[in-house]
Amino acid sequence: MQNVINFSYVLAAMLFILGIKMMGKVNTAKIGNFLSGIGMSVALVATLLDKNILSYNMIIIAIVLGSAIGAISAYRVQMVKLPEMVALLNSFGGIASLLVAMAEFHKISIFGWRRYFEMCGSEYSGLMIATTNGATFAAIAIGAITFTGSIVAYLKLSGIYNSCISYSLFIWKNAEFTFEHWENI
Repeated sequence: MQNVINFSYVLAAMLFILGIKMMGKVNTAKIGNFLSGIGMSVALVATLLDKNILSYNMIIIAIVLGSAIGAISAYRVQMVKLPEMVALLNSFGGIASLLVAMAEFHKISIFGWRRYFEMCGSEYSGLMIATTNGATFAAIAIGAITFTGSIVAYLKLSGIYNSCISYSLFIWKNAEFTFEHWENI
């Protein structure tokens, strides 16, 4: 059963990637959106079938609550405000990634590496520790950047964040740093 669940996660990831790629073009965006939805459904079913789920109560509550919020938002948000809503919803994905990764680090600090890998059903090795650390740090960084960038995008799109005012209030407005543009090299 675990092999089927693992295959489902890989299939879901492939559908997400293909769907996102197809959403980049107008004539394939509808199919890309559909494939991404199928990928999310596969991932959801695989997660629900996983043996590590102890209680379905919180999952059902989250689905009902999220569906209600989504339905209300869909009816209340005007079409011209849709980019703001997308930016705000994207920030939720970023903060979710950040919080899940931080929870994994907390779990490791409580149980230790050996017990952590036993609970995950993986082998304890230096390579697994390095891989887990790398993936978790990446999830924290990407989640934090996504959350921050999406909130800034939302604030700018909604007109709350005026870049002229924020830059004039910034203390080091005209400061230059030695390696300020090193990433452009």
